[in-house]
Amino acid sequence: MKDPALQAAVVTDVVLLATVGVRIVLVHGGGPEINQWLKKLGIESKFDPGSGLRITDGPTMDVVEMVLVGRVNKQLVSLIQSAGGRAVGMCGKDGRLLTARKITGADGADLGFVGEVTMVDPRSLNAVLLDDDDGVEGCPVPVVATVAMDHTGQALNVNADTAAGELAAALGAEKLVLMTDVAASGPFVHPSIRPSIHPSTDPPTHTIRAIHPIQTIASYSSIPSRV
Repeated sequence: MKDPALQAAVVTDVVLLATVGVRIVLVHGGGPEINQWLKKLGIESKFDPGSGLRITDGPTMDVVEMVLVGRVNKQLVSLIQSAGGRAVGMCGKDGRLLTARKITGADGADLGFVGEVTMVDPRSLNAVLLDDDDGVEGCPVPVVATVAMDHTGQALNVNADTAAGELAAALGAEKLVLMTDVAASGPFVHPSIRPSIHPSTDPPTHTIRAIHPIQTIASYSSIPSRV
């Protein structure tokens, strides 16, 4: 989501919802920013034509982690707090939030350090979401950069929309909202929750299951399927 006015509008809505007690987790990618930094560093951006996923070799993974965790994540935290809310930035590595395994492309192509989520430990998110004792600024908003790790601690690049789906399922979220400013056909939703989607729903806001009374996972990305 590259338009500053659109970013501000989304952040304003997130802060408003958090202020009235809606527990929101904001999950983000950062494809355009990654592309910009790769270009600055003279590293070519490559994508797997079959899956649309970024081919992430070692140097590219370093840039992905730097940009998503150190730059985009903190920019979103700053935007939320400048708008009057509270936000806590984290990534999939923190508290073992997202454990993943390496995957290959549609035709078995080597994608490098690209992963899919195999386990979610939501305890760190719940600790933030339940920290609303003062009742003044509302619930803090966890802002999650989708850099996960495997069982050895190796960082893996995970698609933001599918990671949001896994987090939503693990938290028992009432709603999953996918946001992008890029036109696309069809919802980009993890297969595990696809059966709950009504095909005529637009914008794509989909009920998963209600365990927590009010809780929303928002996936915030610029280019669907390319993170």
